[in-house]
Amino acid sequence: MKSAKRSECLEWALVAGLGAVICLAGTGRRVNPFDEGLVVVASERVLNGELPFRDFFPLYPPGQYYAVAALFGLFGPAIITVRLYCVAVRTLIALLIYLSTRKLAGRMPAAACWGAGVLWLASYKAYGYPTFPALLLVLLSLVILASCVDEASTDGRRSNVRLGLAGGALGAAALFRHDLGAYGLLASLPSLVALMLRPTSGAAGASRRRSVEAARRGSPYFAGLICAFGVPAAWFLTRVPIREVIFALFTYPSTMYIATRRLPFPPLFLYPFTRGVLGSTRMLLKNFHNLAFYSPLLFYSLGLVRVAAQIRRRGREGFRDPDILRFAGIVLFGAMAYNLGRVRMDALHGIATVVPSYVVAMVLVKKAVEGSDPWRRVAAAGLTGVVLLSLTAPAASMPHPSLDGLRSALGAYPTRAGCLDAGPARHEAAVYLRSVVPPGGRIFVGCSRHDLVFINETIIYFLAERLPGSRYHSLDPGITTTLEAQREIVAGLVRYRVEFIALSSEFENSGEANLSSVSSGVTFLDDYIHSHYQAERRFGPFITIWKRSAGWERGDGHG
Repeated sequence: MKSAKRSECLEWALVAGLGAVICLAGTGRRVNPFDEGLVVVASERVLNGELPFRDFFPLYPPGQYYAVAALFGLFGPAIITVRLYCVAVRTLIALLIYLSTRKLAGRMPAAACWGAGVLWLASYKAYGYPTFPALLLVLLSLVILASCVDEASTDGRRSNVRLGLAGGALGAAALFRHDLGAYGLLASLPSLVALMLRPTSGAAGASRRRSVEAARRGSPYFAGLICAFGVPAAWFLTRVPIREVIFALFTYPSTMYIATRRLPFPPLFLYPFTRGVLGSTRMLLKNFHNLAFYSPLLFYSLGLVRVAAQIRRRGREGFRDPDILRFAGIVLFGAMAYNLGRVRMDALHGIATVVPSYVVAMVLVKKAVEGSDPWRRVAAAGLTGVVLLSLTAPAASMPHPSLDGLRSALGAYPTRAGCLDAGPARHEAAVYLRSVVPPGGRIFVGCSRHDLVFINETIIYFLAERLPGSRYHSLDPGITTTLEAQREIVAGLVRYRVEFIALSSEFENSGEANLSSVSSGVTFLDDYIHSHYQAERRFGPFITIWKRSAGWERGDGHG
């Protein structure tokens, strides 16, 4: 028994270690000036005692900001700290999909699923994105909960601890992405209900006793959920305006975000199947780069059909089968997570649905291969082909095997960016701002115009080691293009006596087919900047540093 346990732990360590190496190798040297900067700047504001929603506008729940702030407190503020944290999260996601598939289909399908998952996870160049830790925690919750449904672990103290951990993991996931937390809870219901309503001899024939027993069995799960999510949420809501929380997490995503960020759904094939495309292996494979946005629909639909067929065949026993419930949980969660891509379906926004879909695909392939019907083998071959073709996009985005990612991730970092490349103009602008703005002073990083906004260069705040002099460090269309938000920004410039601002024109014309390419007509902030600041230095073709020219007046900015 001990030998088997040791062998299993060694297998887990080998899978995790290899995954970490691949994810490290996929780490790029380029720094994302907006998405990566958004998280590190918000985390620094948290370290400075500021609260999300009250003191600055967050695009996500506060979990990621506090997690990164804790890492900054332990290891110092550096971009590489966030990247290593993301590598660890992605490594664990790959390990969880391996363990889930191995339990359902065996070691070889699990290895194939892990390979597909780790290829996608290593290809993502968005670091700090809170969907990754949320996905990890939801998968962890589903894995732990499924283990509690097994006959051998339904009673006793150990089962209660596991249930508490499952609820706690799901509650923590909601702190990173509330939508994924909700999907995880819905996906957990079949296993949770099966666990709570499992018949026992002591509860037979007494309705009230059965209800009490069901509540007792589920109480550790809900206790963990309340402790991990309910307590922090309650503490937070006593300190921040509830209306700001509702606006940031519900109103804005369901209204202006859709209007200003929506993109048409990507076509299934990039090009028509012409003779030129068919005659070029590279072009032919590239033509399938968008298949991964459609393949989850196929996998989850077939997965639901399989779950329904198993329950129909087994009757009541099907609702208590741990493997059926484990499989159903992943199918339900992945299918609901597809909703994240309904506005912008791309590799990043599809992460929570694409990666778990390979668990479903490998289970379907394994079950099809086991049948004697030749049509089942044809179906297995077809599913395998879809899986392989869906991997063309992440395979193409992986770096060449020069190990630049490993060197970047493991190299020394005497500065906040270290050996990573944020662009020479950003570095030079940040160095200049550090030289002219004293420690404790604040700056503002904006766009060349604010009636038309796509993104701003939030990373400059972090590189300059100066906090934002505004509630809005990330500028988003539909928010900072409004008169109300621009008045708030100007009020922040006055309150913090911001002497220097950096304006960038790099992302002025996004060209996207949504309202981010349409001017709001509000020029209040631009008028204020041009009447109170003057251009002083230019760095590269896009970044200009402006210095305050007019004196500070009482009530300035509130007119």
